[in-house]
Amino acid sequence: AAFTPGRGLRVGVVLTGMTLVTGLLVVSIFAGAFPTCFVEGVGLTRFKVVAEYGIAGGFVAAAGLLAWKREAFAPPVLRLLLGFLALSAAAELAFTAYISVYGGANMVGHMLRLVAAFLLYKAIIETGLVKPHQILLRELKLSELRLQEYAADLEAKNEALRRLTADLAEHNQDLDAFARTVAHDLKSPLATIVTGVQLIRTIDDLPREKAALVLERICATAATLARIVDNLLLLARVRKEEAPREPVDMERIVAAVRDRLEQLIQEHEAEVTIAAELPAALGFAPWIEEVWANYLTNALQHGGPRPRIELGADVIDGGTVRYWVRDHGPGLPAELQAQLFEPFRHFGNGGTGLGLSIVARIVEKLGGAVGVVSDVGRGSLFYFTLPAATAAPAATPSASTIVPRRTR
Repeated sequence: AAFTPGRGLRVGVVLTGMTLVTGLLVVSIFAGAFPTCFVEGVGLTRFKVVAEYGIAGGFVAAAGLLAWKREAFAPPVLRLLLGFLALSAAAELAFTAYISVYGGANMVGHMLRLVAAFLLYKAIIETGLVKPHQILLRELKLSELRLQEYAADLEAKNEALRRLTADLAEHNQDLDAFARTVAHDLKSPLATIVTGVQLIRTIDDLPREKAALVLERICATAATLARIVDNLLLLARVRKEEAPREPVDMERIVAAVRDRLEQLIQEHEAEVTIAAELPAALGFAPWIEEVWANYLTNALQHGGPRPRIELGADVIDGGTVRYWVRDHGPGLPAELQAQLFEPFRHFGNGGTGLGLSIVARIVEKLGGAVGVVSDVGRGSLFYFTLPAATAAPAATPSASTIVPRRTR
């Protein structure tokens, strides 16, 4: 049983095998077929010496297996069993050296066997019969430990399954909303393009000015389609990819966004004021640029006529920077604010319901948070937070020290 800890020993099979082997050996001895092992005055034959080495090697192998499975035995029992195997191997090696049955090597071998047998008695017989409670308590303890390991493993697998189920449910919701977006937001611009093309094709005497307006509408609609597709691709990419977090120059990013939206700023005759200093943060520059572009675009489109927009930042503690975009438009009711950053939400404003949800996922991926502060009739402030690029708090520029840069 020592060689198969943790498994049931098939006693019948073992006894049958040992009986067959013993019977064959006895028959071969009496039949004169068994090799000669000892020659008087000469000592052991080569066969017997090799056999002794083989037996000693078996004891050594058994000791190695016992050490490998040592967690199945109490430490005192393990030491006794290893001592038994070591002395038994030494006894077999002593037997290889004797010439006479009354010689010293033979006596040493049998003395080692006697001590080995005593250790085996102490390990198995005394522990099993005199102190059986120790074995029972150890088995109970091992069973309890194994049960705890199984319970912990099962709990970990259940937790992983719960996370997978929640993630799958979220994916299914996004897939359903994605299907609605494709069906609605893409279908409507496509219908506009098809209608415009048919108008130009079917009306031969369409005035030049009217045709130019139709073509302009087609181009604008195609741009809307491209923007929707880009947003969908960005949303999928943000969900799957992990972005590096590295120090980013926020002033350079905001300047790039301002230049990128210059035409839209001119169209809305907007006044955009940017703080003279924007602290650096940890993030991924291409994604952060999309966040600023989305916030600024929303402020331009929903900040009222000739909107006045401000971009700035505050260090809210030693390790976080809050960046914000403020407009002076009509503001948002509280019930609408709670739904702004949910994916595929439409509010009847002609949007796709993608922009702010992309912002939320980008910022959350980068270790920050998003939010909005708004009062009806007093405008809105959209913000996002990111870890600061330096551990020490940066000085937040006061109103008196800021030299605004304005773009009209």
